[in-house]
Amino acid sequence: MFIPWKNPDPFLRLLSIKQESNGYHLFLASVNEIATCPTCLCQTTKKHSTYTRRLQDLPSTGLIVTLHLKAAKWHCKNSKCSQLIFAERFSWLAPYARKTIRATNLLRHFAFSTSCLVAAKLAKVAGFSVSHDTLLRIIYQTNVTPRAISNVIGIDEFAWRKGHTYGTIICDFITRRIIAVLQDRQQETITTWLKKYPHIQIVSRDGLTAFKEAIKTANPNIIQVSDRWHFIKNCKKRLDNLLLSTIPSSLERKNISGEKSTLPLASYQVRAIERKESKKQLIAKVQNAYQDNRSMRQLAKQFQLDPRTIKKYLTAGDDWLSTTRGKKAHPFQKRIIQLEEMRMTVKRIHTLLIKEGFLGTYGATRMAVEAIRKARRLQFSQEKSDLITRPQISLLLWKWPQQLTFEQSQWLHYLFEHYPIFKKLYDIVQTFRKAVEIRDYSRFLNWLSQQLADRTQPFYPYALRLRQDLNAIKNAFEYPYTNGFVEGHVNRLKTEKRRLYGRASVVLLEKRVLFRH
Repeated sequence: MFIPWKNPDPFLRLLSIKQESNGYHLFLASVNEIATCPTCLCQTTKKHSTYTRRLQDLPSTGLIVTLHLKAAKWHCKNSKCSQLIFAERFSWLAPYARKTIRATNLLRHFAFSTSCLVAAKLAKVAGFSVSHDTLLRIIYQTNVTPRAISNVIGIDEFAWRKGHTYGTIICDFITRRIIAVLQDRQQETITTWLKKYPHIQIVSRDGLTAFKEAIKTANPNIIQVSDRWHFIKNCKKRLDNLLLSTIPSSLERKNISGEKSTLPLASYQVRAIERKESKKQLIAKVQNAYQDNRSMRQLAKQFQLDPRTIKKYLTAGDDWLSTTRGKKAHPFQKRIIQLEEMRMTVKRIHTLLIKEGFLGTYGATRMAVEAIRKARRLQFSQEKSDLITRPQISLLLWKWPQQLTFEQSQWLHYLFEHYPIFKKLYDIVQTFRKAVEIRDYSRFLNWLSQQLADRTQPFYPYALRLRQDLNAIKNAFEYPYTNGFVEGHVNRLKTEKRRLYGRASVVLLEKRVLFRH
């Protein structure tokens, strides 16, 4: 029998081991003759009494291991000590604990890895008898503190309930880890947190006014950097709103191609053309062989053809192949057109034609019906118009020219030609994107001045909001910091939040994300 037990203290003695159906029971006793008071750290040799602690340790071979520890209580010799009697302390066991430290650590990883309800089921399979409430207590008792916070942080919001309540997530730019999760996004809450860390010098944020005012109130010397992704996203949002109020949900472009489509060939027609080409090649081979002074009999034997066929190939050549056999129209062609317009099947049409005196085969009727339907599809494809939706137009105006396909480029030129407003919007958007792409602040200021020059400019409301936060916008062009990795942590935080099924507080959520990320 293997018990994963290594005596951690020299004064412990293993008295006996008992095996039962539900697991193993180890009976231990402390034989220590001296103890140290946990309050005043004075040593004493005077025992008060003994008591037995029932503890849970790591399982063995899938079975529960229970420790029965007989420990002592001691009198403190220090008369000034507030604790007159104290229990014996052990390095592998926390005070008042009912599990060993190593068992608690393993359960802690179970609890932080998934929800406590699921973790309790996994622990039971692993050999632990534990409830989900116990795992919750282990999480709350875990002291999870972030690593050393650098002087550059990123701050963003996340939704507790989208459109109603929001929290705040704060990440460190050096360690790329979450360092705090706040209950809300109120200015007072963020200011209070920032005042705890006066060494912070740079904060990357989005355009939320509460973030701006909170940082300014906590420390006016902090450099605020506006996240580039957010004000680029807001520009795209403004473009979408402009299109929403300017154009309908879709625009139509007629098929102006001068090329007239032809009716596609049927499979039997393709096979006939292939046979004709093959026969032309065979005639050419026969004629070339005849010019090499070979007789007709030799050619017939070589090509395994009748001598009369060889003579025809040599005298008539391949001119007779160009003459097409006249194809007779179906005797009930008009009647077939009438029945097909009534959406009848080929089988039904052929049955009616037989009753009306048609003596042909089903295949003849089927080929006539297929020709009518192909002609209708061809006419429909020639007359139909192209449609482009509003989101697709927004994408055309937003993309770089080199990112457009040939068809998208054609659409863009068509829009410029028939709707001049799109040309203006395209120039504005591309100028803005180019300035942000190459981080040319002077070009960006020129773009901003042009939009603020007149209230009728399409991006005037958006430019007005940018001007109100111009210092942070300028820092976004000068500093390399962006909240991209913070957005990634927001997604991870949402995953943790959903794993808790809405039952957790911000304390529990913060402990989970700090422990895992």
